[in-house]
Amino acid sequence: MRIRFKDTPWFIWTILALCVGCVIFEITQIVQYAFQPNQMDFGEGFTMYIAKLWANGQFQWNPSHWPYMTLIYGVVYPIILKPFVLLFGPDLRIGRIYCLIATVIIAIFIFLIARRFSKNKLICAVAALLPMLHPGYREWIMQARCDMVAIMFSVIGVYIAIRWQSDKRIFWSIPLFLLAIFTKQTAVIGAGAVCLYLLITNRKLFLIYTGIFLVSLAAIILAGNILTAGQFFKQFWDYDRTLPFIWTSAKIAQNYQDVFYPLIVLFPGILIILVLKPNLYKQYLIPLLWLLISIIIACVLLFRKGAFINYGMEFIIISGLCFALLLEHLKNIRLEKIHIIMICLLIPLQIILCFSVSPVPMPDKAYAIKVDAVKEIIKNTDQPILTENAGLVLSAGKTPYYEPFIYTNLERLGYFDENIIVNDLNNQRMDYLVLKTSAYRNVNNDHLTQQVQSAIKKNYRIIYQTTDGYFWYDFCVYESDNLYNEQHNSK
Repeated sequence: MRIRFKDTPWFIWTILALCVGCVIFEITQIVQYAFQPNQMDFGEGFTMYIAKLWANGQFQWNPSHWPYMTLIYGVVYPIILKPFVLLFGPDLRIGRIYCLIATVIIAIFIFLIARRFSKNKLICAVAALLPMLHPGYREWIMQARCDMVAIMFSVIGVYIAIRWQSDKRIFWSIPLFLLAIFTKQTAVIGAGAVCLYLLITNRKLFLIYTGIFLVSLAAIILAGNILTAGQFFKQFWDYDRTLPFIWTSAKIAQNYQDVFYPLIVLFPGILIILVLKPNLYKQYLIPLLWLLISIIIACVLLFRKGAFINYGMEFIIISGLCFALLLEHLKNIRLEKIHIIMICLLIPLQIILCFSVSPVPMPDKAYAIKVDAVKEIIKNTDQPILTENAGLVLSAGKTPYYEPFIYTNLERLGYFDENIIVNDLNNQRMDYLVLKTSAYRNVNNDHLTQQVQSAIKKNYRIIYQTTDGYFWYDFCVYESDNLYNEQHNSK
């Protein structure tokens, strides 16, 4: 179908132009940051370390066995990374390329989903590209994390369900939803929306569909437990819990602000449409249910200690779809003056917000210099390094000791004996520690238990520190007293 330029209102062209502008801007960011070798986010390095262990057959399901590492999320991401990690090593850029490809595929399938509801290709293009207006989305899509891959499977599953919602082919969405869940446990939004839609519209199909989905999920977990002596489910569920569960109120408020500001535009727009066309919700039931569940899941997960904007990524994508479908009807209905005023106020507000500062700054040249300085310090050690910047350690050809946040949490849950770590620190097994600068001086760090902090104070000394950058882009390097004295005496 040809695009009818005259039939497309100015505000749709304006939003599409903004989307394209943000895509172009993001491409420049990707070229500048995604293809540099240094870690942008705390989770990137450990994600690739897990992929390295998995690829080399070194991953231990029992977290108390060396190398100390848990899957953190699901098995799918390290499996699909394996061939390229074997070829090129645990390079962060491999994981980033996967996530960028997943982002493109998501945009394609959102376009196809929108096509099921709209004949206007420009509206569909807006639906596909609108998430790029969100600065947090632009930041997270170029990180070596599993989030975008999990969402990709979920979005494809929803497309299959929408395309064949009254056909047996809807069951082909189940493998996609299972792949999403076993990529990241929280990727249940698409499956939940489809199941709820079937419950409302087709109870018989709902029972069959949900039964197959739950039996398949249980069968995979059971088979995994048999193969891993009961560790599969613990890795999948227990080890990823956090204590305490809830962030501070200030951090929760920041997460909500970073994720949910599109609702400032979306909800008033939906209300306007539903007031003027009250039966329209039936036509868009799956997208609306998808949006609703994404909001509920994000609201819960953003409370969780350790949660960031990535827990709202699927909401950002779905809100873009729903906003675009809303535009389809704004251009076709006669609006009262109050509605026109609301639209004229809200759309510029969205435009202003889309250019707001990204929640996390990108690494600069000063960061690269600091990384090189730390690499120079640790280049001669053959011992593992206790670190919160696994990306740096991996790029230096060294081995991270463990994942501090996860293992401190495992100790709180009773799944790990911290004396293993404490004894290694007291025996100065590690020559160097590379920690964030909040550990500076007093090692006051919520990623480390009090006993671990005490062992560091007793056995290690600071030999290099920076305090002039972003939280994760500064370093505090500790050297063991034995190594320090040995080098000092030799001089």
